[in-house]
Amino acid sequence: MANWSDRAFLASLLTLFLCRAALASGIVPPWQGPDEPGHFVVASLLSVPYAPLDPVQATLEAQVLESMARHRWWEPYNEAVPVPLPRRLSEPTAHQMAIPPFSQSLYHGLAAAVLRLAPASTVDGAYWRLRILSIALGAVTLAAAWAGTHLLFGPAIAAGATALAALHPQFLLAAIAINADALVILQGALMWWLVGRVARNRRPAMSLLLLVVIAVSVVITKRSALPLGIVALMVTAGSLLNPRIWSVNLRASGWMAWFFAAAAAVGWAIWNAFEEPLRYLLVYWQLAMPFRRPDDQVTTAAALEYARVSVDNAWLKAGWLRFPASEPWFWVTRILTVAGLAGAAGALIRSADLRRPLLIAWLFVIVHAGSVLGWGFLTLSVPQGRYLLPVLGPATVLLWVGITRAVPFRARPYVASGLVATAAVLDLTAFTTVLMPAYLR
Repeated sequence: MANWSDRAFLASLLTLFLCRAALASGIVPPWQGPDEPGHFVVASLLSVPYAPLDPVQATLEAQVLESMARHRWWEPYNEAVPVPLPRRLSEPTAHQMAIPPFSQSLYHGLAAAVLRLAPASTVDGAYWRLRILSIALGAVTLAAAWAGTHLLFGPAIAAGATALAALHPQFLLAAIAINADALVILQGALMWWLVGRVARNRRPAMSLLLLVVIAVSVVITKRSALPLGIVALMVTAGSLLNPRIWSVNLRASGWMAWFFAAAAAVGWAIWNAFEEPLRYLLVYWQLAMPFRRPDDQVTTAAALEYARVSVDNAWLKAGWLRFPASEPWFWVTRILTVAGLAGAAGALIRSADLRRPLLIAWLFVIVHAGSVLGWGFLTLSVPQGRYLLPVLGPATVLLWVGITRAVPFRARPYVASGLVATAAVLDLTAFTTVLMPAYLR
């Protein structure tokens, strides 16, 4: 169990994150996150379900574009505000892609609920309510990641790994954007915590039940998060083969059996009641399926380059892949990434006390990151590193353990302090050399 000092340290990290989020929100104008205008429109339309959608959507998109003009959205493209100002997101000068109806997801439902509970009189007011929602989801993500790491690795590693997450530049940008990323990253952290509970035999049947629920919610939130569902399936299947869990939780396992039976009945009822929107969801998933990369381009060199760019973007690329960090900055993060992962692989062999939790961390990272990178490479998707952030918790654990356990015991406190200091410097320079020059013109 976490003691008072552990919780106090977590509170300090959450405070640090919230201060960074407030600072970033003062620098980064609205609408700069990937697909923000389209996601905002979908969420806003869902918050007024009884209005005729076509005229409401046309008016809403015009108001969003007017807000984008007020916040100098075209300036990072080195363009003047279009004259006349576009009225629909689909117009070429808007540089946007309207979100199709079948892209409605759990995130849009959550955002719509927030707009219903705290209605705003202006588009800008609604935007800031949803940005606050994303920041809140980011704070809960850190708490869940810390809780999972604390269960699996103990307080020292939990403190260090969560400090790296709290100072992570791209995670911060995801936490101030209006799109599904903040929710998917939170779902990944919750799964990390629940798997930790299962591994430590903390009410494992109930934890597995919640894990399945989160996995289902992932499927209806974002396509790129499907590998998290695969992780949940693997953990659940492995746990079902563990007699220790079920022998001491017979009543809980009985309730779980009833739950799956009830879930099947409810699923059948939902399909019959909401067949059309569910078919939209199937179309949404089918659009991600075709392979498009020519066979002659599927080479090891191309795959490694795709992975490198994706990892760089997972550390920092502001806007919609418009503002990267400098090459020296990326070389520091590349060294940290390679050293951390190589060290974590070595610790898996050397450290018997950490072998089981490290295997769980590697399971998350390999299944999710490998699937996202492999599928994105084969389908010629733009290498967006934000898709790797749902495994931020286990990934920062691998970096922390890999680097701090690679040195003699006496040197570990100094290496740990240096690693946090390096992360802080990277974060500071992300503000001063990327965000401020890009947006404070």
